[in-house]
Amino acid sequence: ISTKTVTSSKIVPDDDPFRDPTKGDLTLRTSDGVVFHVYKCIVANASPVFSDMFCLPCSPDQSDNPSISVPEAGITWERLLRICHLLPADSTLSLDEIRTILDAGKKYQMGPVIARMRLILLQSSYVDKQALPTYAIACAYGLEDVALVAARGCLRLPANLGSAQELELISALQYTRLLDFKRLCGIAAAEVVDGKAWLMAHGDMLGPCSTCEGGRWACNENLVVLRNRLTTKAPCRIRPAWLAYLAALSKRLQEEPLSALARSPELLGPVI
Repeated sequence: ISTKTVTSSKIVPDDDPFRDPTKGDLTLRTSDGVVFHVYKCIVANASPVFSDMFCLPCSPDQSDNPSISVPEAGITWERLLRICHLLPADSTLSLDEIRTILDAGKKYQMGPVIARMRLILLQSSYVDKQALPTYAIACAYGLEDVALVAARGCLRLPANLGSAQELELISALQYTRLLDFKRLCGIAAAEVVDGKAWLMAHGDMLGPCSTCEGGRWACNENLVVLRNRLTTKAPCRIRPAWLAYLAALSKRLQEEPLSALARSPELLGPVI
C-alpha cells in the first residue's frame, strides 16, 4: 500500500487479542515489525479499500492466509483494529495520536474510526484547552460539528488567535472563516451591552445614585434620555460608573466575547 515508515514509542503487547497466530485469515505487518492476525471479513467490512483489495484476482500460488505490509506503526493499527472489532478503545489520546488515527482512517476509508475519533474530540477538553489545533484537525478531516465547538473555544484566544503546527492542515479560507467568526461574535456581544435597547430593558436594575434615591430628581448627571423604535422618550437614571462599566465591557467583548467578562472584578471594581 505504501512504503512510508512511521515510528512509535508505544509498544503493542504480545498478548494483544490480534496477535494470536492461530486465529484469522489475514496477516498485517506494520512498519515497526508488529504482526497482527485478523479476519478479512471484519477488516473489509470496516474499510472499502481493503474490501476492494480482497476482490482482486489472486495468483495460483498465493496463500489462503495473505500477508500485507502497512506503513503505519503497530500501536496505530492496534487502535484501528479495536475500533473495527467494536472493542473498548483508549479514550485518553493526545491530539497527535488522534491525528494519526484520523489520517489512517481517512486513508483506508474507515468510517467507524472517523466516527470514534469525532466522539473523543467532542467529549474531551481539547475543544476548550487546545481549541485552535482541534479546529484545524476537525477542518482537515471534515468534522464540521467538532470544528464549530472548537471555534467557540477559540473565542478565549487573543485577537490574532496565536499559532499551532496543525494550521498547516487547513486552507487560508478556513482560517479566515475562523477569524471572521471571532470578529462577528465580538460585535454581537458588544451590541448587547452597548445600546439603548439594553438600558431601556435593564436600566432600572443598575439603580440611581444616592441623590436620586433621596427624592431629589434634579441630578442631571445621572439622567439618560432614551428613545425606542416608536420615538418614545424614556428617562433612565443610573450612576455614571455604570455607564463607564458598560462602555468598558462593550470594548472588551469585541476582543474577547465571553460572558465571564461581565463578572470581571477589574470592570466591576469601580462600580461596587
